[in-house]
Amino acid sequence: MGRAQEAEPRLERPARRAGEAERWYRRAAEAGHLRATAALGVILYEDERAGEAEQFLRRAAEAGDAASMSNPGTLLYIAGRMPQAEQWYRRAVEAGFDRALHDLGVLLENTRGADEAEQWLRRAAVTSPPWSTWDSCSSTPAGRERPSSGTSAPRPRAA
Repeated sequence: MGRAQEAEPRLERPARRAGEAERWYRRAAEAGHLRATAALGVILYEDERAGEAEQFLRRAAEAGDAASMSNPGTLLYIAGRMPQAEQWYRRAVEAGFDRALHDLGVLLENTRGADEAEQWLRRAAVTSPPWSTWDSCSSTPAGRERPSSGTSAPRPRAA
């Protein structure tokens, strides 16, 4: 494992007991709390309910929560819908979510080559935490192996 991947953040799953957290996050999401909406989407994704997760992740992103805007991009990336994933990553970057710089750079490296990706990965290395470095190329957003390699795919992040 490379140095950049050692420092890579992992999805932080809210602590829960037998669905209790899901119920509370769902109530908060229904009341309009954006971070709860995003957290519920992550919980549902981890429970392998991707369709339902996408609804909540998109809702948080479309409401303008910058920290949530890269999550629909990651779901689309996993599904192989790269043009749509790129649009979400660009929206997240434009909204000021620096971690999306890395995700966008990795997507571009995987779809268009290193030349297209370099500016984004360099910006990520300057503005983002240590896991966003040029050395982390040849992977997917969030520093995970490409889905075609048979290893784990990237996951949405809790906001």
